[in-house]
Amino acid sequence: MPVQERKLLLNDAQLDRLASWLDTRFTLPGLPLRFGADALLGVIPFVGDGIGAMLSLLFILEGAKRGARKRTLARMAGNVAADFVLGSIPLIGDIFDFGFKSNARNLALLKREREHLARKRERAAGAYPRPSALHGITSRAGL
Repeated sequence: MPVQERKLLLNDAQLDRLASWLDTRFTLPGLPLRFGADALLGVIPFVGDGIGAMLSLLFILEGAKRGARKRTLARMAGNVAADFVLGSIPLIGDIFDFGFKSNARNLALLKREREHLARKRERAAGAYPRPSALHGITSRAGL
C-alpha cells in the first residue's frame, strides 16, 4: 500500500514534540544538560523504563507505516533496546538515560529515511537522469 494511503499514528509535528518531551524537554539550571520524561521515568526501576520503551515504540511503528527500510527499523529498535536494557541497570542506567537520547536518534533516522524515500520516488518518476543515460550523453560529446 502506498505511503500516502496509510493512516499515520502521529504527524511530523507530533513526532517532534514527543521526541522533545521524552528526551530534551527539561534543563537543570546552570548546566547544559537536557533531559526528558524518559530519564525521569527511568528513575522508577523497570516499570519506568518499560513505559519509556513503549512510548519509544511509537517511532518504530510510525517508521513502518511510512515505509521505512527494514535496516532503518532495526537500527531504531536497537536504540530502544539499548535504552531499555542499559537504562534498567540501577544507578548506572539512570545516568545513561540522561545521556542517551534514543527518541531523538530515532526521529533523526526517520527524517533521513523520509529524504531517502523522496529521492527514490523522484528517481522512479524520472526526475533525475539515470547514471547510464548520463554516460551515453557524455561519451557521445567526447567528455
